[in-house]
Amino acid sequence: MKLVNSSFYGGATKTSDIHQAIVRLGLRETQNLILAVSVRSVFRWMPKGQEAERDRLWRHCSLTGVLSRQINEKLGLGFKGEEFSAGLSHDLGRIMLAVGYPEVFSKLAAEKTNDETHLLILEQKMLGFTHPELGAWLTAMWNLPDELTEAIQYHHEPARAPKHAVLASIVSLAEEMANYMEATKSVEGIDLSNNPGWAFMCAQWEAVDNLDADLFANAVMTDAVPEAEALSILSSE
Repeated sequence: MKLVNSSFYGGATKTSDIHQAIVRLGLRETQNLILAVSVRSVFRWMPKGQEAERDRLWRHCSLTGVLSRQINEKLGLGFKGEEFSAGLSHDLGRIMLAVGYPEVFSKLAAEKTNDETHLLILEQKMLGFTHPELGAWLTAMWNLPDELTEAIQYHHEPARAPKHAVLASIVSLAEEMANYMEATKSVEGIDLSNNPGWAFMCAQWEAVDNLDADLFANAVMTDAVPEAEALSILSSE
């Protein structure tokens, strides 16, 4: 209810009635918020002493989910919430690293970098697998949809996804935007030219390739801010 009554989701008056909340939000938004709360609960598995990193990781995942939705809507790709789910869940493997391999997780967190390639190389060297592979294994164990598993496993190399490369590309692009926003506190100046998700979508559709990437990215990131701020309420839960 705290989320429903936040400035982003709420109406003129607050409500404590679940039926009124569902009517206010709509079915799709309600499903997204249920997923957000469910994923947030997984973060509680992280060990004590990792509270700051836990909250940082939650804000990163929720921002990536919101950015994924904005990308889907602005490009008219036709997903119906799968993009939000994939963006929100893309770093489940990192949570599992914190739970199962806390020393390795701490060493990786101490790197203080958004260079994903560097972190993946370190994970492979230390563990013999990467956080996308671990996250995909977990979602498969939970019998979650194949498109979610693929998006998690291949969001750093979406062109390799066997069936759901577009969804993986959305998450790839959204995560780079999230990293940029977190590092610069800005929605301007990002360079998408080396992002594999953007490259894949430009190769698939001429209309995307013809877009002004700077204007597109600015619009996506700007419109994502209010909802991401609303979801950050859960970081204190």
